Amino acid sequence: MADRKDSADAVESQKAPLLDGSSRDLVTADDMQNYQSQIGQYQIHNSASLERMLDFDEVPIPGYDNCGPDHKMALEFNDNEKAGIDALNGPRKDVPQNLSPQQKELAQSAVEGAKNFKETLDDKESPFSIERFEKGDKAYEQLQESIRKLPDREKDGAIALMNKDLDALGMRIERVPQTNDVYLGYKTEKGDYELGPRLQKGECPSS
Repeated sequence: MADRKDSADAVESQKAPLLDGSSRDLVTADDMQNYQSQIGQYQIHNSASLERMLDFDEVPIPGYDNCGPDHKMALEFNDNEKAGIDALNGPRKDVPQNLSPQQKELAQSAVEGAKNFKETLDDKESPFSIERFEKGDKAYEQLQESIRKLPDREKDGAIALMNKDLDALGMRIERVPQTNDVYLGYKTEKGDYELGPRLQKGECPSS
């Protein structure tokens, strides 16, 4: 017992003494309660502010949705996606007679990329592997890059040429005039097109 008491006394003696020589607590219970109350009110206030900022009905963002991230979880289509669905199911454009060699080359490259990408997705017999994933990823990049390399004024004509070959694959590509987005669509059993990935993102509208 004496050894335990002596050890406790030694530890106590090593504690730094208060500068004013008093033995009062540095932080009282009332001080801590007031601090916690202030922090709680601050958190509630900022939480409410953040909720208001994220309420797009209260703080609407004008224009289309080209200023946000490409990927987000949503239960409903946004304005961009609705415009993309309308474009994919709208009238088909005629292929211009005066397509440039670059338009024809990039259109062919896009179709090859789309075809290889679809083959990878439809391959149900081969087991999943890194090689299969890389093949599909490379094909999708080829499709996407072919679209991006086309100047805006040449996109519609080249896309019309692509769609002649993509129709047999049950696919369609369209550019949305309002946003300059380019979407890939997949043909459904009903004959219409459902929205696929966005191949090119349009410009973010400036205020």
